[in-house]
Amino acid sequence: MEQRKKQIEDFIKKLEELWKKHPEQRFGQLLFNYTEFGTRAGLGKVYDPFHYQDEDILKNIEDELKNIEDELK
Repeated sequence: MEQRKKQIEDFIKKLEELWKKHPEQRFGQLLFNYTEFGTRAGLGKVYDPFHYQDEDILKNIEDELKNIEDELK
């Protein structure tokens, strides 16, 4: 149970970091634009979030944060 709580805290921190990089976006826009929930990330596919794993969403968020970091270099 403690491990799951830590995973949730880490996930929320990454989500917060991403959202602060794009504060003009609503939460739904953020998910649509930077995870595979949206057609932009999924190249025309829309995924059902019920079946999407937390680890996959976190990977999408981390990838976008890395892209932002790389652009600033």
